[in-house]
Amino acid sequence: MVGTFVSGGTQATNWSRFSKNGKVGFVATLIAFFLGNGLLIFSGAFCAKVYGEPDIVKVMAQQGLVVGGLILFLLNMWTTQDNTIYAFSIAGSNMFRSSRRTLFVLGGATLALFMAWGGIYEGLVQYLILLGTFIPPIGGIIMADYWVNRRGQFPSLDERQSAFNWAGVIAYLGSSAIAHLTGQIGWGIVPINGVVSALAIYVVLSRVLPSLRSA
Repeated sequence: MVGTFVSGGTQATNWSRFSKNGKVGFVATLIAFFLGNGLLIFSGAFCAKVYGEPDIVKVMAQQGLVVGGLILFLLNMWTTQDNTIYAFSIAGSNMFRSSRRTLFVLGGATLALFMAWGGIYEGLVQYLILLGTFIPPIGGIIMADYWVNRRGQFPSLDERQSAFNWAGVIAYLGSSAIAHLTGQIGWGIVPINGVVSALAIYVVLSRVLPSLRSA
């Protein structure tokens, strides 16, 4: 559950950057996570406890609310997957330095469709655990770079940026390994371990090896 919140928070800037100002983005994200997402998590936990089934759509079907469950399912899929495909296309465009985002939208949607047909839903819990392990370290690096290295200031759009931030890459690999290992031995909260270790490693690397950051 912690991993879901941290992973979502790391990716939330894909959409909150369109806010009118920072305050609006902060409030909207707070409401979405603690009210919207929190309510859904509570509903799933309640259904699992009372009905023995965490899927709220199946519970609604058991109660004879098939139409309502179907509408909820469609709205959930629509509002989730459009954001996911957008994030996938933005990441792909940035990684391959391409402005042809349509190709990544269609490619990502097609790939997801075939994975759904292949029965990926059966491994959903394991997949969420995987996300909670390897995505949170990205958030730690972003926070360290913004608050520690840049002192809370975004760089100018005219400022030339390096193609790769090697300090960030190395910090991500190291913190992901730490998060995975602590998960294997059952020590601490895995997503938090990843965030904290990423933040610490990145700060050290950017200080000791500044050339890795600016090369």
